[in-house]
Amino acid sequence: YNTPDCLFENGDCIECNSKVFDYTLTGDGICHGGPHNTLVCNNDAGDCDSFNTRWPDCQKKTIGTFSDNIKTLPIIGDGICNSGLYNNEQCGFEDGDCLLCNSIVPNITKIGDGFCDGQEYMSDVCGFDGGDCLGCNALRFEIGDG
Repeated sequence: YNTPDCLFENGDCIECNSKVFDYTLTGDGICHGGPHNTLVCNNDAGDCDSFNTRWPDCQKKTIGTFSDNIKTLPIIGDGICNSGLYNNEQCGFEDGDCLLCNSIVPNITKIGDGFCDGQEYMSDVCGFDGGDCLGCNALRFEIGDG
């Protein structure tokens, strides 16, 4: 009911919609991180409930840390390390999405830090350096391509 025709749930979703990247992603069955996974957005309209149950200290660590250097919206549980925001022990290394990436890069704190670091960071599994390299035209490093 978070649509213009339904007046964004009769106004209940206006505050959430003003804080998220794309309000149509809220409640779509995929756990989106960042401002979607907050209390004001009902933890992505329930999409992040199981993630938050598995990693209860994660929201405490990430609350208020959303910034303009997040180039892509973290999608939790998609197998791709989408950002550095959830790439920590309290968040299960993005619920396991960052484990492979973390094993191939020399410094996991560079993932999603706002700078394109190239090399291994530009791989698919590292989400193109957590989105930092999406605009780069440099050659990519592919994992498992022989």
